[in-house]
Amino acid sequence: MKYHLENSDDLEQYVYYTLLVNKDFDQHPLVKKIISSTRGKPGEFARELKALPEATRSEIKAGKFEHVKTEASNG
Repeated sequence: MKYHLENSDDLEQYVYYTLLVNKDFDQHPLVKKIISSTRGKPGEFARELKALPEATRSEIKAGKFEHVKTEASNG
């Protein structure tokens, strides 16, 4: 599974952002840091995404950010 997210709250936020905000949300520099810092900490990914500043959420939604390539793959 991409990013090894297994917690239901983490998966819910991942799907929400992927389907309803921006499919490339995980390429935002701050989100990339969150992915890295919350690895192996169930529920933390969801908590961090829910706490994103409104300005960051707006950037992600508009796709107006420097895209950082992700290293994770499905599987």
